[in-house]
Amino acid sequence: MVVKEDGHMVTARQEPRLVLVSITLENNYLTLEAPGMEQIVLPIKLPSSNKIHNCRLFGLDIKGRDCGDEVAQWFTNYLKTQAYRLVQFDTSMKGRTTKKLYPSESYLQNYEVAYPDCSPVHLISEASLVDLNTRLKKKVKMEYFRPNIVVSGCEAFEEDTWDELLIGDVEMKRVLSCPRCVLTTVDPDT
Repeated sequence: MVVKEDGHMVTARQEPRLVLVSITLENNYLTLEAPGMEQIVLPIKLPSSNKIHNCRLFGLDIKGRDCGDEVAQWFTNYLKTQAYRLVQFDTSMKGRTTKKLYPSESYLQNYEVAYPDCSPVHLISEASLVDLNTRLKKKVKMEYFRPNIVVSGCEAFEEDTWDELLIGDVEMKRVLSCPRCVLTTVDPDT
């Protein structure tokens, strides 16, 4: 998670150019790339001596292990607005609970999530996008919604009714429909 020096999270809502950062994982190293920047490579396993920051994400406290000065300078140079740090969630850290994220949604089970808005998995169907584009003057691509999983072969918005999903031997349960934000209006290509 990108944070300001005071630990408050920064997303593409505040810094739209973050959508142009691409990340690849290979051999336990992350490679970050962005327009006009040299790529930077980080190990996914950070030294336990790296500082733990108290961070703030959507009004809730959460911890993050600092990823180092080199990548902090990389994000600061890329965004050019103020000093930034990159933090990583350790499995030993306590995540935010869905009950705290959505207190008015009494039906939600109490799952923990680290840095995503509400869930680490966002699924959408191709048919839903086709349906949406029939109602828009300016057509949008799937990338505007930034899903992790895109499904084909179903009816538009059918995925909103699925309570459980099995991919291979991985079972997932639906937590809630994704509340979309202004980020869907940020063109992921520019």
